[in-house]
Amino acid sequence: MTTRHRIGDLLLTITLLLGAVFLGGTVYQMLVINPEWGGALPASLPAFFGGSQWAAAMARFWTHPLLGTFPLFLVGALVALWPHRPARLWLGASLGLFLVVTLWTGSYFIPEIEPLMVKAGAGLTPEQITERAGAWLFWDRIRFLLIIAAYLASLRAYRHSAPARPTAAA
Repeated sequence: MTTRHRIGDLLLTITLLLGAVFLGGTVYQMLVINPEWGGALPASLPAFFGGSQWAAAMARFWTHPLLGTFPLFLVGALVALWPHRPARLWLGASLGLFLVVTLWTGSYFIPEIEPLMVKAGAGLTPEQITERAGAWLFWDRIRFLLIIAAYLASLRAYRHSAPARPTAAA
């Protein structure tokens, strides 16, 4: 195994660990936090976010610098493992999905955080709260499926990045 391959495997391992943290945070948010604020719309949203620091606490997790390094490790693994075609293809798929999720998050999810979570629906009608929060929760589940697909592609790249191992003699 070359030094480049070892570096690629290390970067991919770090990518997978950071991805696991990202997935864990998403699962926690979907199973524990989202039902609290989205369970009985429209009243549950202002009841949960109004006068609380939940929006700030969630932002601290999702904007933590450690999670911000995820794309750097993913790109680094792709570059280091570029000569290894199977790993390159799976890492390319993972990176492509990650870019779609990132662009979608920036263009849809983040702009909705301010009126729904930071302002706790202030200035929105009950119908608007229900419609916008319901849409956010629905599309968040679709986004989660894309995140899982990206993670699984990285896992597949990890499997393909390993050198061939000798098989036992029959």
